[in-house]
Amino acid sequence: MKITGQHPFKAPPAAVWAAICDPDTLKACIPQCEKITRESDTRWVGEARVRIGPIKVLFTGIIVLSDVLPPESYTIAIEASGWVGKAHGRSHVRLIPDADGTTLHYDAEAHIGIALLDKAMNLASHVASELAESFFTKLAAEVEKRQHP
Repeated sequence: MKITGQHPFKAPPAAVWAAICDPDTLKACIPQCEKITRESDTRWVGEARVRIGPIKVLFTGIIVLSDVLPPESYTIAIEASGWVGKAHGRSHVRLIPDADGTTLHYDAEAHIGIALLDKAMNLASHVASELAESFFTKLAAEVEKRQHP
């Protein structure tokens, strides 16, 4: 499943970069995230309890950053697993300065190996899109709050 999009931020690229590289900010903004810990500058671990239809599933995962070019872009790879199966994905994230601040662009590809969703990939795509939109909306609000304390 491919997910692409963009989200505006009323802040310069450096401020957006600081937010997307801060585990506490990410934990507060990632929907249903319960824990995220930095093991190194490029490797983090986390837990999220995700609702898939009527079921809530705890996923544990590893997050690895590569091709890091602060404050312009990075590639993020995530591998997560829960009792219903595994998911992994990769996304290239770019921060583009514009007249109003910054536009974050993302191109992601996710692979979901969840037996319950074999016949319901539309649900999985809908869940992924909702999670992405919720995350970026919360992140934009957090970045803007930091710009105007």
